[in-house]
Amino acid sequence: LTKRLVALFREHAPIAMDRLRTAIGEQDVTSIASAAHAFKSMCRNIGAAELSQSLHEIEGAAATQASEPPPDTIIKLDSSFEATLVALDCLEESSRGSKLAAA
Repeated sequence: LTKRLVALFREHAPIAMDRLRTAIGEQDVTSIASAAHAFKSMCRNIGAAELSQSLHEIEGAAATQASEPPPDTIIKLDSSFEATLVALDCLEESSRGSKLAAA
């Protein structure tokens, strides 16, 4: 199940990130809130808490304040997204190493 969740995240997260960036670029607060919400759910499925929190902040700013997220939130989002991908790489490497050691 974990492998499947990670594979789905790797497949869909870049698309979700692009969708969010497009909405932000277009300054469409409804689309920003929607994109952030959908991506946040994806992140919670794999336990990406920091990335999920950044998306929560973006969604909240768009939904309640009808405004774009502050620039520092976007920077934090990019950083969290990259850190999540690196963590998934490490997790997969560790898993492969454990299987090789057991063989």
